Amino acid sequence: MHQLLTDLNNNIGISPEGDIYIGDDLKILSYDASTTKIAAPTKLEKAAIILCTEGTQHLRINLREHMLESQTLVTLMPGQIIEAFECSEDYKAYAIILSKRFIDAVNIPGWQQSYISMYNTPMLKLDDTQLQ
Repeated sequence: MHQLLTDLNNNIGISPEGDIYIGDDLKILSYDASTTKIAAPTKLEKAAIILCTEGTQHLRINLREHMLESQTLVTLMPGQIIEAFECSEDYKAYAIILSKRFIDAVNIPGWQQSYISMYNTPMLKLDDTQLQ
C-alpha cells in the first residue's frame, strides 16, 4: 500500500478537459456525446464505475446488450468484454477508472463477495434519493 500511495502522490494531474489522473491507478473522467466514441470489443484490464447523468448509450457487456440511461450506474470489472455503440446527443457520464493494483491495495472489505454480483449484473438504475 505504501508504494501505491507514493506512486499516486507523485503522478497527480488534471487534463485541459478537467479530467483527473492519479498515476495509472485512478482516473476520474467525464464524457459527453462529443467525446464518446464507438469502440470495438475490448477486454478490460481495469475496473470502471460509470454514472450516466443524461441521455443514453448502447453498450454490449460480455456479449449482452444494455442501454445505459440517465440515473444508471454501471460497474465494469477487469476481464469483462465491453463494446460501445452510439449515444444520444445529450449523453453525459462520469467514470472512475481503477487499476487492479489499486483495487488490490485498497483491500475493500467484502469486495470478493460483491464481485460476482457486479460482474453478472453490471447495471443499476438509481432513484433520486440514491443520486444525492
